[in-house]
Amino acid sequence: MASNESDDPSTDVIDDVTTEGLIPIPRAEETALRGATLIMLTGTTVGRRFALAPHSTLGRAAENTIVIDDPKVSREHAQMILTAGGWLIRDCKSRNGVVVNGARIEGDHVLHVGDEIHIGEHTSFSLSLPDALQEQALQRQKMEAIGRLGAGVAHDFNNLLGAALATLDNLASLPPKTQLGDPEVVECLDDVRAAALRATELTKRLLRFSRRDTMDSIAIDISKLCREVIQLVRRTVDRRITVEEDVDQRLMVDGHSGELHQVLMNLCINARDAMPTGGTLTIAAQLVPEEALIGLPVQQRLPHVALRVSDTGLGMAPEVLKNVFEPFFTTKSKETGAGLGLATVFAVATRHGGTVTIDSEPGVGTTVRVFLPTRPSGALRPRTPTAGILRPLLPALADSAQILIVDDQALIRRSWQRLLERAGHEVRLAEHGQEALELLKEEVPDLVFLDLDMPVLDGVATLERLRQDHPRLPVVCVSGHWEADTEARVRALGALDAVEKPLSAARLLELVSRAATARDLHRTHD
Repeated sequence: MASNESDDPSTDVIDDVTTEGLIPIPRAEETALRGATLIMLTGTTVGRRFALAPHSTLGRAAENTIVIDDPKVSREHAQMILTAGGWLIRDCKSRNGVVVNGARIEGDHVLHVGDEIHIGEHTSFSLSLPDALQEQALQRQKMEAIGRLGAGVAHDFNNLLGAALATLDNLASLPPKTQLGDPEVVECLDDVRAAALRATELTKRLLRFSRRDTMDSIAIDISKLCREVIQLVRRTVDRRITVEEDVDQRLMVDGHSGELHQVLMNLCINARDAMPTGGTLTIAAQLVPEEALIGLPVQQRLPHVALRVSDTGLGMAPEVLKNVFEPFFTTKSKETGAGLGLATVFAVATRHGGTVTIDSEPGVGTTVRVFLPTRPSGALRPRTPTAGILRPLLPALADSAQILIVDDQALIRRSWQRLLERAGHEVRLAEHGQEALELLKEEVPDLVFLDLDMPVLDGVATLERLRQDHPRLPVVCVSGHWEADTEARVRALGALDAVEKPLSAARLLELVSRAATARDLHRTHD
């Protein structure tokens, strides 16, 4: 049965849910409830965790938040709703009903952690909250992995910075009358730009790997994720190690991007460590049919994506192999490993309804395979971006705009100022939020570029105060590292966009154009 409620998964209040009599929960508990998951107890993917949005739907149809591959489940079977008093479940007039702890429910039913929820005849879940200790262990393991990548990262950055500095020194040594169009100048500028772009890509991948991701479960292109990891690994492993790839196109699973990224990185780091004198590291991903899973501990009628990481390294003896998935088991020194890598791989694969196999032979090498269930056909549900004031791609400005740049880094302020003034715009500069608010009392610009990480008054606090007097002023929030909660907060405050540094000249000018269009649109409607 179709729902009449909003399809926006960020909706916090559902109008037709009765909250009368529910006791409001403390903020700390509310934060935990927002990270709630459903663990499948019986059904096609036993053990899999499904993240819950504040308003989630469960059913067989592809448009549901949680898609259940069970013919006894209705197209839209039930709704899970976060209210001021906790989680509710609602039966959407399904064929086989919703049963909680053995009793069929009618209307809205308040859930508690650990409740067993039966959907249809063959599928059941348990409501679970985030495990703080498990999250700490996962984050610790991420930091360990980054530490083990450190030497390769430093090596690559030094090469890139060395090339850029040498090229700039060469430019400075050219005769004073050298023209910008001279072939040597063009070549030097291209090389500096290429080095900067490569360093930017490496930084973004490291930040994406290290940050604490939200528990959103979305459709993930494993093929793309593999390519990202391969590029990072190629820049960080010993040059004596050859990295090969065999990745099919558009392999889709439903899950948590950060955790799956971590799985691949863990396996690649282990493979690298097993080849201290060099060798071959292979990363592969293919779709395997369900008949190929016979004998494996997976319960799923769908095909699986098989991720494979192989090395030609030291290999492991049978007595070591039988313990490799145990937490804190390691054959390495305390300085190089805490024994969480393969334990994390196994835990993440299980939470995604999959499994892990490992084959190894001393002196030959090791192959680890991670099997993950694909989404049901047609059930691909990419993340829907949260809209700001206006988000279309618009043509460049025909006239000049007044722009305020707020950033504590003088190099950033000056570099953006040069680009924007050369494009014909008027630019003012502020070092922090408090200075920006003072400038706004004198004159209101057409657009504000607002950095979030600043002293005195940070970007979020500045945006909150700015909105009191200028509710429609276009503001682009900029940061070197985005967290999901921060992005959601600034978008809720009406940010035109939330973008990650660095910004190219084309990106800057596109944002200015969008701000001007938003300004003109508001003036037309006023």
